[in-house]
Amino acid sequence: SHPPTSSEARVTFVTPLAGPTKRREAKRSGGRVVAGVWIPPKPVEPDDCCMSGCVNCTWEVFREDLEEWKSAERRARAALAKLGGGEG
Repeated sequence: SHPPTSSEARVTFVTPLAGPTKRREAKRSGGRVVAGVWIPPKPVEPDDCCMSGCVNCTWEVFREDLEEWKSAERRARAALAKLGGGEG
């Protein structure tokens, strides 16, 4: 009904938008190696979607990161099974 004030906008957009470089750096610094397989950090659901239907929506980026994380987890589990480490 009324345009948001600057304080209302700050509440909506509390997280700075991270570009591809920041995402890559965050993945490298937070990942781990399991049975020789590098696993990126588990992605966190975004809290900065503007609901405008952006082509590169934060939810699309999250989905891509989640798929990458799940794939790495599967590869690590398979590698552990080959080493006799089980599925734990």
